[in-house]
Amino acid sequence: GDTGDAVGPGCDTVELAGLEKDVATQVAMWKKLSFETKRTPQARSACENASRHLAVYQFQQLAVDEAVKALESTYTAPEQIPPRIVELAAPVISQMVADSKDQVKGERLADSAIAWIRNHAPTDTSTPEAKKRAQEQWYYVADLHSDAKRDDKVLETYAQIEKIYGQDDETLGRLANWYKTRAKWDEARRIYNRFKDQVSGQSELAQSYYQENKFELAANAYRQVVALDPENPVKWKPSVAYCFRRAGKVPDAVATYMELSTDNTQSPNRWRVEAAHTY
Repeated sequence: GDTGDAVGPGCDTVELAGLEKDVATQVAMWKKLSFETKRTPQARSACENASRHLAVYQFQQLAVDEAVKALESTYTAPEQIPPRIVELAAPVISQMVADSKDQVKGERLADSAIAWIRNHAPTDTSTPEAKKRAQEQWYYVADLHSDAKRDDKVLETYAQIEKIYGQDDETLGRLANWYKTRAKWDEARRIYNRFKDQVSGQSELAQSYYQENKFELAANAYRQVVALDPENPVKWKPSVAYCFRRAGKVPDAVATYMELSTDNTQSPNRWRVEAAHTY
């Protein structure tokens, strides 16, 4: 019969199989929903979810090509596949490498996923859009190395990106964010100091102090941003004041809020209220 009519019972079977830990039945139903069931409006969500579940299962089996086939049943544009590989394979890799019994499997999965991305990376860089798509493949490789806890490979990949495509703030920002995931705050801040857009770089640097719970340093860093972007005090001074408040520096916070009441003539009382809240 029409498999599109069987979506309801099929979904029930998948749910029951999950409760009973019947993996074989789950996989069979995921395949049926992914490859055989019509993507009617009623069935589409179930089919798409099944394709993602099937891809995760195949990643767990180290079957990257099969996982990609599952994803391609839902994501038809080639550029959609690499980010989905990272999204769905990353948790599997992280879980495997964290377990001594599965560490080698995790390494192999990371290698296979990286190889697939590299083998399917676009080579056209003739337009800014094409260049960006090609560069993104390197970001995905760096992400997978990170999930596999290969810090040296992450740094090596970013060095290659800079060598091939030059230094840009997006790449620097991704590298700095990676350093933060490793709690290497000073290294991240050194990267932010390399930004071409100094306002953006210094605001990220200030945010990194806040994330590290170094609130007074964050406030002073945001002050530097105000100095770099003097035409937009209302954009940055609230962060200065709030960080001073978090640091317990009440006079400094209140003074900044009162400056804002002068800077922001359209709604001065907003900042007077914040000063009162600070007290």
